[in-house]
Amino acid sequence: MPADGEWWKSFADPVLDDLVVRAMAANESVDQAGARLQRASAAVRSAHAARGPQAALHGGVIGPSNTSVGDQVSDTSWAGVGIRMSYELDLFDRHGPARQAALGDAEVAQATWRAVRLVVQADTVHTYLALRALESERALLADDVAGRAEALQIAQRQWRHGLISELPLAGLERDLAAARSDAAVLERRQQELTHALATLLGEAPTSWQLPVAAAPWPAALPGVPAGIPSQVLARRPDLAASGHAVRAAQARVGAAQSSALPSVTLTAAGGVAASGLTDLLHQATRMVGVGLLLDLPVFDSGRRAAATQAAMADLEQSMSVHRERVLTSLREVEDQLSALQSAQRQAQAQAPALAMATRSREASSSRERRGLAGRPEVLEARHAEIQQQRIACQIELAQRQGTVALVRALGGGWRSDGA
Repeated sequence: MPADGEWWKSFADPVLDDLVVRAMAANESVDQAGARLQRASAAVRSAHAARGPQAALHGGVIGPSNTSVGDQVSDTSWAGVGIRMSYELDLFDRHGPARQAALGDAEVAQATWRAVRLVVQADTVHTYLALRALESERALLADDVAGRAEALQIAQRQWRHGLISELPLAGLERDLAAARSDAAVLERRQQELTHALATLLGEAPTSWQLPVAAAPWPAALPGVPAGIPSQVLARRPDLAASGHAVRAAQARVGAAQSSALPSVTLTAAGGVAASGLTDLLHQATRMVGVGLLLDLPVFDSGRRAAATQAAMADLEQSMSVHRERVLTSLREVEDQLSALQSAQRQAQAQAPALAMATRSREASSSRERRGLAGRPEVLEARHAEIQQQRIACQIELAQRQGTVALVRALGGGWRSDGA
């Protein structure tokens, strides 16, 4: 398993390597997760900015308006411009929990982004391996269809000469039709997988085609170690996301509780004002003020208590989700290990059957060359060998896709050092 985290390189397929890189660059799900990560990072910056001083410029004009004092009437107007500044001292760290919650949300978004990348990588490898196996299986089935068609032609000639009855002829016709039907099913499945892989790569399914294989099927099978350390599960991005979500929920409980703490704000304001825009630069009155504001919540009809209760409920939910994900991850790892072991036992049990079918076909071909066997016997032996080869292809695909599923269940590998 490569130590750089590029686990798919264990299959030693350059075409697959290129497809995974393209999926990481163009997949829409990865882009959406990246956008959510950017939004969470902006929220962290906003939470930290709340600690800094705030300043705002203000200005305005009032009037003209008629003012009367006794018999005297005058038209007056006012104009002013100034600046207001404020800085919350935060002596009691009222905003600290909110900043921790924003940081936790960013960590959740980061872990979720990693989880989406892992899912896209696994889906790309899984689909690619299935396509390569289908290519191999379709080639075998095409050989089988050709052999059945030849056997049917031989049987038709024998039937026309009265050498066989109609019953074996009907059986051969049935078998040929079934093989052609299987070929059509495999073709449709290959098209579906091609479209799925194109979508993972961000390509239009109608115009994308699978590149030519760099090596014949089957691809290399990464070796799974006998023992996998439990620390590997800590690397799973979905578990990391749920753990960060718990810490963010804890911070929100603290934020709800800290809303009852007093706030101390230092303010300052300055500016000029005059009776009219023309006097604003020459005869303006300058104003400067500094103040200290204390805000101590006293009564809010239970809103703070309700907010704290809601935050506590969210925390309980986050903890339950995290525990569930831990159990699910353990089950997924055990399921994939069991599936791989079962596929390995199946491969070991099927290997003798394939070897025997191959020897039978070779013996039939040898008998045919010596004139001791007819062509139908050779075709039947070849059909039996193809059936075993298809089974072997399916088992090999199950082993490789099971390895991909195990990598995904372990968060990208099976060593605690990231390899």
